[in-house]
This record gives sequence, structure tokens and C-alpha cells, in this order.
Amino acid sequence: MKNTLYYQTTEEIRLYDAIQDSSDFLDSAVGLLYSPQACFLIKLHRGRDSTEIETSSDVDIDLAFVFEAKIFNSLAELRWLHQDEGYGKAVLLSEENRGTIWQESESLTAIATIQQQYVLWGEGKENATDSQPKPGWSRLVANRIGYLDVPISEVPANGKVILTSREYLQEGSYGNVFVCEEKLIHMKQSKDTKENKGKEK
Repeated sequence: MKNTLYYQTTEEIRLYDAIQDSSDFLDSAVGLLYSPQACFLIKLHRGRDSTEIETSSDVDIDLAFVFEAKIFNSLAELRWLHQDEGYGKAVLLSEENRGTIWQESESLTAIATIQQQYVLWGEGKENATDSQPKPGWSRLVANRIGYLDVPISEVPANGKVILTSREYLQEGSYGNVFVCEEKLIHMKQSKDTKENKGKEK
């Protein structure tokens, strides 16, 4: 079965505006955001007038310090990379062609796909620190990275969180098959030790 992946791209756009433009694709999406200080996660909720950004605490985040973002759900992935003074390049990937939000578009057709998964660094830990994330979030702790709050409720002590993705395969000039693209899909709590054998991320 062939799988077509649609791309839409735009330049010189702020991360907040890219999120709002992509709201039809990103309901309840999870985001990995990178700043010079830390990696942190967000969750999106589509409101009446705009998409709301939820974090693990009641403290508002400043998107101006983010230099890279990957925001995803089962439908789409939004990638954003900072270029200059708060503006960057945004790419939206989806297997559904829901119409044009940005002018530049193209598509990729894969000969097959492979389900992939990554195990996030850290484990759930009860009373991990004095401060705790708000309800609906859990805290993963690891000596090498400190802690990471994830938008999954009640990850148990020693529990792991899995990040799933889909790899897209194409055939090269000499018949060799290679991974030409990867789209993040979902974040979930690991249910057994077999899932914990994925790549660490």
C-alpha cells in the first residue's frame, strides 16, 4: 500500500502564528519545544477563536525563546525552526490533504511505512520534587537530565513514556530501500517491558 505525505511550507513566520494557522490539523496535539535553557512539552487545545497552549504549570511560556519546535498528533506534524528575530520556517506534514494554509506545497509517496518508537529519558517517580505538575501531567525524572513534565496523567513510579512515529520508505536508483521521512504521531505511557526496548530520546 502506498502512503502519500503532503507538505505545506512557509518562511518568516512566528511560532505562535504557525500554530494558529495549523489549528485545523493540530487539535489536542503535543509539542516538543527547545530553548537554550531546556526542552519542554506543551499540549494544544482548539478554542473558539484560537488554539490555546497548555503547559505543566500555570506559568505562561515565552515562545520568543524557542529555537525549534515539533508539534504533532495522529493527523499531522508541525515543524518550526527559528531563523531571525523570532521568525522562522514552518513545515506542516500530513497524510490528509485538507486544503491550503500556506502557498508552498508538495507531496511524497512512499512504497511502505514502518512504525517506530522512542523511549523518553526518565521514569515516573512519586513525589519527585517539592513542586509537582498540575493534574493531567506527570513528571519523569533521570539523574542525567533532571526532570521532564509530560502531558500524560498518573505515570506510575518507574513508569516509562513512549514516543511513536511513522517512517516512510522509498526505493533508490539501484533498488535499495531507505527511510526518506519520519512523522511523529503520539505520546503514550508504556504498558510493558517490551515497549521499553525502543530507542531512547
